[in-house]
Amino acid sequence: MAHPIRFTDAGFTGEKCLISGDVGLCLKEWHMQKDPVCGMMVDERKTKLTSEHEGRIFYFCSPGCKQKFDADPHRYGHPK
Repeated sequence: MAHPIRFTDAGFTGEKCLISGDVGLCLKEWHMQKDPVCGMMVDERKTKLTSEHEGRIFYFCSPGCKQKFDADPHRYGHPK
Protein backbone atom coordinates (compact mmCIF):
# COMPACT_ATOMS: atom_id res chain seq x y z
CA MET A 1 0.00 0.00 0.00
CA ALA A 2 1.40 3.40 -0.95
CA HIS A 3 1.81 5.99 1.77
CA PRO A 4 0.70 9.54 1.07
CA ILE A 5 3.33 12.22 0.69
CA ARG A 6 3.07 15.05 3.20
CA PHE A 7 5.06 17.95 4.59
CA THR A 8 5.70 18.10 8.30
CA ASP A 9 7.55 20.37 10.70
CA ALA A 10 10.73 18.67 11.81
CA GLY A 11 10.92 20.55 15.08
CA PHE A 12 13.78 22.83 14.12
CA THR A 13 13.46 26.44 12.99
CA GLY A 14 13.38 26.64 9.22
CA GLU A 15 13.39 22.88 8.70
CA LYS A 16 10.60 21.04 6.92
CA CYS A 17 10.50 17.41 5.89
CA LEU A 18 8.83 15.69 2.98
CA ILE A 19 7.72 12.29 4.21
CA SER A 20 6.51 9.29 2.24
CA GLY A 21 6.23 6.09 4.26
CA ASP A 22 9.67 5.27 5.70
CA VAL A 23 11.52 7.74 3.47
CA GLY A 24 12.01 11.38 4.41
CA LEU A 25 13.84 14.34 2.92
CA CYS A 26 14.52 17.28 5.20
CA LEU A 27 15.04 20.72 3.76
CA LYS A 28 17.05 22.75 6.24
CA GLU A 29 16.43 26.02 4.46
CA TRP A 30 12.73 26.44 3.82
CA HIS A 31 12.25 29.76 2.03
CA MET A 32 8.53 29.72 1.30
CA GLN A 33 6.20 31.71 3.52
CA LYS A 34 2.41 32.00 3.41
CA ASP A 35 0.99 35.42 2.52
CA PRO A 36 -1.30 36.10 5.53
CA VAL A 37 -3.86 37.94 3.39
CA CYS A 38 -4.48 35.63 0.41
CA GLY A 39 -2.73 32.42 1.50
CA MET A 40 -0.39 32.25 -1.51
CA MET A 41 3.08 30.80 -0.89
CA VAL A 42 5.81 33.46 -1.31
CA ASP A 43 9.57 32.95 -1.64
CA GLU A 44 11.01 35.10 1.16
CA ARG A 45 14.32 35.39 -0.74
CA LYS A 46 12.68 36.98 -3.79
CA THR A 47 9.92 39.25 -2.49
CA LYS A 48 10.64 42.80 -1.43
CA LEU A 49 7.12 43.10 0.01
CA THR A 50 7.38 42.61 3.76
CA SER A 51 5.91 44.07 6.94
CA GLU A 52 6.76 43.57 10.58
CA HIS A 53 4.11 43.11 13.25
CA GLU A 54 4.85 42.38 16.90
CA GLY A 55 8.39 41.23 16.11
CA ARG A 56 7.39 38.88 13.28
CA ILE A 57 8.09 39.46 9.57
CA PHE A 58 5.28 38.80 7.10
CA TYR A 59 5.82 38.26 3.36
CA PHE A 60 3.42 39.25 0.57
CA CYS A 61 2.75 38.21 -3.02
CA SER A 62 1.54 41.64 -4.17
CA PRO A 63 1.39 45.29 -3.15
CA GLY A 64 -2.39 44.90 -2.67
CA CYS A 65 -1.97 42.17 -0.05
CA LYS A 66 0.68 44.21 1.74
CA GLN A 67 -1.60 47.28 1.78
CA LYS A 68 -4.49 45.25 3.25
CA PHE A 69 -2.19 43.86 5.94
CA ASP A 70 -0.69 47.26 6.77
CA ALA A 71 -4.20 48.76 7.14
CA ASP A 72 -5.17 46.11 9.75
CA PRO A 73 -2.15 44.00 10.82
CA HIS A 74 -3.89 42.59 13.89
CA ARG A 75 -6.60 41.02 11.69
CA TYR A 76 -4.13 39.20 9.45
CA GLY A 77 -1.25 38.75 11.90
CA HIS A 78 -3.40 36.91 14.44
CA PRO A 79 -5.70 34.53 12.55
CA LYS A 80 -8.57 32.95 14.48
